[in-house]
Amino acid sequence: MQNLKYISPIFEDIYTKKYVTHKGVRLKTSNIITLIDMFLNRYIYFNKDNIKLNSRVLKFLYGSTYSKYIEYLIDNEFIYLYKNYSSGLKSKCYKLTDKSKGKGYLSVNVNIPIKLQNKIRLVNDSNYNTNEFIKNKLINDLYQINIDLEQTKLWIEKNLDKNDKAYFINSSCCARIANKDIYYSFDNYGRFHTNFTVLKKDIRSNFLKFGKEKVKEIDITNSQPFFLYFLMRNSNFTNFNGFDQDVLSGVIYDKIKNITGINRKEVKTNVYSVLFGRNMTKDYWNDLFNKLYPDVYKWIVDYKKTNKSYKIIAHELQRIESDFMFNNLIPRIVAHNKDIRVITIHDSVMVQEKYYNDVKIIFDECLKSLI
Repeated sequence: MQNLKYISPIFEDIYTKKYVTHKGVRLKTSNIITLIDMFLNRYIYFNKDNIKLNSRVLKFLYGSTYSKYIEYLIDNEFIYLYKNYSSGLKSKCYKLTDKSKGKGYLSVNVNIPIKLQNKIRLVNDSNYNTNEFIKNKLINDLYQINIDLEQTKLWIEKNLDKNDKAYFINSSCCARIANKDIYYSFDNYGRFHTNFTVLKKDIRSNFLKFGKEKVKEIDITNSQPFFLYFLMRNSNFTNFNGFDQDVLSGVIYDKIKNITGINRKEVKTNVYSVLFGRNMTKDYWNDLFNKLYPDVYKWIVDYKKTNKSYKIIAHELQRIESDFMFNNLIPRIVAHNKDIRVITIHDSVMVQEKYYNDVKIIFDECLKSLI
């Protein structure tokens, strides 16, 4: 079976060959392409242009000549060594070059050996330490989804600009899902990234099925403010200035929307800039949040200063979210009915429509158990 992979125009027709010779060494193009795809997946979906690569993992995947594959990518100016080994670190960090980012990317069908595919899955599966049964269920259920590719293509053509990155991402992701070429990865904060987490919600809602069964999605209302409230409360913070009431009643975004007069999506984006940004300037959104919830805003700023990282709150909330999903919610769903298929979209789950009401009750009970 062919797999849909991302490649860089730097390598031209590499996908038409089985081998290339570099500095007298014969290299398998399937190995090169999976490395390129690994970098481009991360860059396209998450705007991350670097990857830490462990030598033992590379040797497991590509054999004793693994360093020749990395060297090939460096010599072709696709990546460069960003950080070498240092004390306490077992991995080198490689970064995409400006040239490779400027060249863009192509989506091509290639044959990746089953043995290599299975090795990559083993590596991905080992990246997150959660219940093995739950982890296997999450992965296996990804392969149970069917997609109406023709209708999806029509929706994308009608609703997304061809010059927009979202057009390419959603088109290629849908093609991969249709081909059962499933991408997944657990990150350092427990989040489970897949083909489905980057899809537009309209596509997930209208064109995906478990077999022949319709799917329905359940999510947490204002999830990031909710998990922030949880983090603050667990640090013995009490003076919420009404932030707790607005979050628990699910009205925080609508309240700010009514104050500012802008749409809810923009409100959400700008609230995130306060929660997860540097808070270095007195801009409109920092000032507004400070005015509405002064003690909460002070806690946010102080927490980042104390931990010497403006990213700390984002990372903490991702850990809380992941723990809630994989060690609380999903086990409860599985215990209730093993026939329920589940796909997670960070703070939401997709299940068969016929089980929606059962899962909604479990979802609400799990949220209540946190507070």
